[in-house]
Amino acid sequence: MKKNFKFALLACAALTAGFTSCSNDNDEPVVNPDGEKGHITFTVKTSDLSTRAVTTTQDASESTLNTIDVFVFRANGNIEKNVTFNVGAGKDVEPTGAPNEYELTGSPIEVIVEANKSVLLVGNLTTSLRSAITGAASAAFTQAYNETLASLTASGNFVMVSGKLTETVTNSNTNLAPRHINAGNPVALERLAAKLAVVYDGSLSASVSVAGGSIALSTLEYAVDNGNTVFNLTKPTVSPFSSATLTSFNVVEADPNGPANHPFYLMENIADGVAVNATMARVRCKFTPTVVLDGTGSTGTLQTSGTFATLAMSDGTVAYFEDIAAANAYIGAPTGIAPAPSAIPVEYLNGLCDYGITLEKTTNQFDVVRNTYYVITITGFGGIGLPTDPIVPITPTSKGYIKFDLVVKDWDPVTGGQSLS
Repeated sequence: MKKNFKFALLACAALTAGFTSCSNDNDEPVVNPDGEKGHITFTVKTSDLSTRAVTTTQDASESTLNTIDVFVFRANGNIEKNVTFNVGAGKDVEPTGAPNEYELTGSPIEVIVEANKSVLLVGNLTTSLRSAITGAASAAFTQAYNETLASLTASGNFVMVSGKLTETVTNSNTNLAPRHINAGNPVALERLAAKLAVVYDGSLSASVSVAGGSIALSTLEYAVDNGNTVFNLTKPTVSPFSSATLTSFNVVEADPNGPANHPFYLMENIADGVAVNATMARVRCKFTPTVVLDGTGSTGTLQTSGTFATLAMSDGTVAYFEDIAAANAYIGAPTGIAPAPSAIPVEYLNGLCDYGITLEKTTNQFDVVRNTYYVITITGFGGIGLPTDPIVPITPTSKGYIKFDLVVKDWDPVTGGQSLS
């Protein structure tokens, strides 16, 4: 709608009395064209932006509201209407003067008087998702949606959703005294994605000693191992893990909001306690052995690339060799501690190794939850990682009005320390 929304609505009402909405509302099914209507209005409130530590983590690109879509459903589950409002100074939904708070400056939204209506609010709604919600009608709150992560997390245009609101509108809810939905409280919007950063403890030395070698913090990087794309609008979605190709890694820093540590956004994924379905942070680093052996068991030379091979020994230790060939030669003619029975050499190409850290907000549930910021702090290393290779109703006879407030929630932080092994 335009800035002169109120006047356009009044003009439209005068010219088209008896119709459900003005022409600048989205197309909607007319469920009861003979029933008298009411209206709803709202106020939007976003959280304060802050650059303090991890507990205050959103920035403008993640919290900007450009549009608000209001979906109203009849008590029988049929969709009554969908109205889209622009957000910002001089637009449909304008600042109130209170910090990060906006209100609909035009007339309240017209709705049918009825008990147990359902209302859903969505910020920055995509065209494809609007079509899916409208088409789903009564199933809109329960069906699974599939939208790309990129479309849900576009900079300055994050898709956000409220919970399902159940409201009763009566004829006392007039245009001048509309119903303020959610008991008059702001309606919180949650981003339909999660966020991840991996950092290291600032007390760690630049080169961390590990059994058999060392790891330079400067080589630490991380990625996300999960390919889930399915979500539900109003409740966490239980989705099995789907392995994804790791196409990029981000640098691990001491500061999760550091310039090089651009956090990853994740699709919600609730593994429901099934560890194999968990989403993981995959941490990668370069391991440098203290000593590498040649095929005779003597001190050898580490390759310039950093590539080496490991071999499990019969005394429970791990020996490091120049390469696979040297390890196999030693198996054939050990000169010291014998290899463990059936031991097979393992190559670490370029010295790289991976550690997997499952993400969870509830212990042992392995849940990646929308609007949650997961920050994993590496506190140490217990050993070398894995090779990087594989990886009710009222008769609608009179008018009623409702309104609402909104708040965009800050990222809900989940932090935890990990000693990698």
